[in-house]
Amino acid sequence: GVWTCACSRYGSEVVTGAADRVGRVFSCRTGQLLGKIVGHLRWVFAVSWVGDLILTASSDRSAKSWDRRNVLLNDPSGRKDSFDERPLAGIRFVEGGQKLRALTKTITSILASTDPLDVLKDEELEAGAEKQVERKADLAPDGERWAFTTYGSNYLISYPNGKGGTALDSYNFPAAGTTTRWKPGSNNQVLVGGHGGSLALMNGEHAEATWAQAGWLMDMDWSPAGDVAVAACQNHTIKLLQGGNATENVGPPAMSVSVSGDGQRAAVITMEGSGYTVKATGLSILNLSSGEVETEADDPILLHAKLQDRNCRWVCNDGYIVVLSAASSILDCPVVSVVDASNGDTVCRFHSPYPTDFTCMDVLDDAEGQPQVVVSDFIGRVYLLTLQNLRGRSQETSD
Repeated sequence: GVWTCACSRYGSEVVTGAADRVGRVFSCRTGQLLGKIVGHLRWVFAVSWVGDLILTASSDRSAKSWDRRNVLLNDPSGRKDSFDERPLAGIRFVEGGQKLRALTKTITSILASTDPLDVLKDEELEAGAEKQVERKADLAPDGERWAFTTYGSNYLISYPNGKGGTALDSYNFPAAGTTTRWKPGSNNQVLVGGHGGSLALMNGEHAEATWAQAGWLMDMDWSPAGDVAVAACQNHTIKLLQGGNATENVGPPAMSVSVSGDGQRAAVITMEGSGYTVKATGLSILNLSSGEVETEADDPILLHAKLQDRNCRWVCNDGYIVVLSAASSILDCPVVSVVDASNGDTVCRFHSPYPTDFTCMDVLDDAEGQPQVVVSDFIGRVYLLTLQNLRGRSQETSD
């Protein structure tokens, strides 16, 4: 139930505190939910306004202040659509953010507009080529071809067949493949990782370079220039040295990794455990030259980061990191969090109005300098988020 409430200075908004550990801001005129305040571990029993700051106190023995502008970024309505309730294996911005490319788990390629969010083209897999994507798919620079694995000893590439459908090519790989990443600037070279320490830069059947990563591979990423690649493994985070064979240990065990635009840093979702029994322990920013941790985030929501690849991404010229978290005991819905890379503070969140976990994400700094985020959930709902007020803004939310 609701424990407390307080009106803003001019009575246009009201903030409430509740037993579900969440504060909520409503419009007094329309009753519309404008945003949520998430971060307390127990009941929120006191709230107040000081100008544009919202103050909250909780039985978790903490008091926090929140900038109203950040809270209102949590608008739960969003712009959403469903691609006929088909679970997606990948989704990407293309054509400068004007369109989206998506791939369903059953390998149907979708082209959609973003304004409005509408399906333009639906290219189903050719008859007789039945396959299912087991992990996340990655889109080539040409915006047409997807690379992915099916846990077999191969990796696959799907592409338009010129007849309104999708064709599929399969290539041998020396292990059960788990993760694929196209090399930036190349429509032929794919970094493929699998169980048993296999990691190779593939060009069709040919391995142009191989690395022994000695651990269960969780995720990998390239710098935008394609000159740095980093792999997140269950026993360490490693940088792949040019030419193959050699690697350099640069960080702790991790389950997701994103390399910054300048190739100097990596954001990693750190983890503990092994095999299939692992869990997130936080978000760290690693210096890829020294291996030192530059920044750590201790937001409890991030301890429920999704166990999947491509779970954290840089935006705003490496100023912020977007992280997906699953529904949890703290909040019964999945969350998109935006973290300031300079200090580890969470500056805003988006809460799904549904309990269904997110599966895929992509980010883009648009032509106007505003970061765009697209996420989809397990049943194919798609959300387009514009994270306003981030570029050029100092962090004002504090504990």
